[in-house]
Amino acid sequence: ILSPSDPRYGDRASAGVFRVQREFGSQSSAGVLVTSRDFGPTSNRVAGFDTRLKLSPNWYFTGQAMSSETRQLRGERSLGQAYLARLDYRGRNFAHSTSYTDLGPSFRTDMGYVKRVDLRAVSEYASYLWYPYGRRLLSFGPTVSVSADWDHQGQLQDWNVYPTFELNFPRYTSIKVATSRTHELYDGIE
Repeated sequence: ILSPSDPRYGDRASAGVFRVQREFGSQSSAGVLVTSRDFGPTSNRVAGFDTRLKLSPNWYFTGQAMSSETRQLRGERSLGQAYLARLDYRGRNFAHSTSYTDLGPSFRTDMGYVKRVDLRAVSEYASYLWYPYGRRLLSFGPTVSVSADWDHQGQLQDWNVYPTFELNFPRYTSIKVATSRTHELYDGIE
C-alpha cells in the first residue's frame, strides 16, 4: 500500500506477457518471449529468444538471449543483457553437460525471478553408468559436477566440486556416496 504522498499513488499497474514457440525437426524448437510491466512512471521490458536444437540422436544445444530495459521512478533508464548456453550429451552409459550463463549487472526482469545479476557462470557435469546383468543391481557408476562463477570485473564469487558414486536398485531405490568442496565470497569475505 502506497502513501498518498507517493508519486505513484492512485496509478494502476499493468503487466503483459507474449510467448510464441515453434517446434521443428525432431525435438527442436525456437521461441520468443516478451514481457512488460508498467507502474506509474516506472517500467520494465524484457525480450528474449530461446532455442533447443537436437544436433544428433545424443547431442542437444539449448540457448537463450535476453535484453531488458528498465525505467526508474526519477526517469533513470538502464539496459541489460543475459545469455545462457548449454550443450548436452546423453548416451546409454555416458552423459555430459556443459553450460555458460552471463547475467549483466543491469539486467532486470520484474515479471520473472533472477536470484542474482552481475554473474558469469560455467558448469560441467559428467557421469558414467555400468549396467550389470542381474535383477538386484540395475546400474552403478561415478558422477562429477563442477561449477564456478565470477562477477563482470573477474572476481571469483563461488565454486563447487561435487563427486558422487551411486548404486541403483529396482523400485527407485539408490545408494549414493558423495562429498562436496565449496567456496563462496560473500560481502568480501571468503
